Amino acid sequence: MKHITIITILLVVACPALFAQTEKQPAKLNLEGQIALTTNAESLFLNMGGPSLKFNFPKFAFGVTMFPSLKSENKASKIQVTPLLGVGPQICFLKDKRFIVEFPCYYSASKAAWTVTFGVGYILTRPKKQ
Repeated sequence: MKHITIITILLVVACPALFAQTEKQPAKLNLEGQIALTTNAESLFLNMGGPSLKFNFPKFAFGVTMFPSLKSENKASKIQVTPLLGVGPQICFLKDKRFIVEFPCYYSASKAAWTVTFGVGYILTRPKKQ
């Protein structure tokens, strides 16, 4: 888990310097609805997109996102649903098709361990024409 933390910090620090703009542009607030399904082979997670630090490029976007989620697991022939919050990287490729791939990480206090999941999703809101 230390490696993921170090890589995330390096990306957050290095990316603005690598992609600095020469023209000053006002900051934009973009609200974006999204939904995704992720799994760790034991449980299924339904994610709704939360706040994100996103770097936009012409064909794709990369960001670190918070994931409000519902965790569904089958224990002793009984389905148990638990709300929780995850954080992790998200890649939006095929921006015109609004398709996303995400890797949410969830912390379990009872196990004192992180759970890494993988999944795909869809952006519900249409991007604005610029």
